[in-house]
Amino acid sequence: MGGMLTAMVLIKAYITYSQYLITWYASIPGEMTFYTAALSGWSGVLAAALVLELLVPFLVLLFPALRHRPSALLSVCACILAGSLLEACWIFCPRLGLELHAWGTWTPLLLLLAAMGGIAAVSILGALSVRNVFPRS
Repeated sequence: MGGMLTAMVLIKAYITYSQYLITWYASIPGEMTFYTAALSGWSGVLAAALVLELLVPFLVLLFPALRHRPSALLSVCACILAGSLLEACWIFCPRLGLELHAWGTWTPLLLLLAAMGGIAAVSILGALSVRNVFPRS
């Protein structure tokens, strides 16, 4: 499971970089106005999302001992979920015209989504600890 999670983190990093590079290279005016609005006050949110979604999981999953621990995989999944939520906020909030100080209205929704993701992660990892996903060889 740890190897598959590492591969998915690397694929996500590649897709994110490719999307930014294509948008930057094409220089589409509609997309550039989004990046101008999104990077004006939201650049800290983007940096936190990239750290939580790509950097922390990659660094944790580099170690084989951590890849085989369910608790480490749970924490990596929680980081990826939190980073994905921050990335979704970075994508949608500037387009809705929300400023960064409007986070107080989004906090209950984000906490609800984080709790749902945590429950799903715990239940999936609990099911994986009972059953073997891959045959032991």
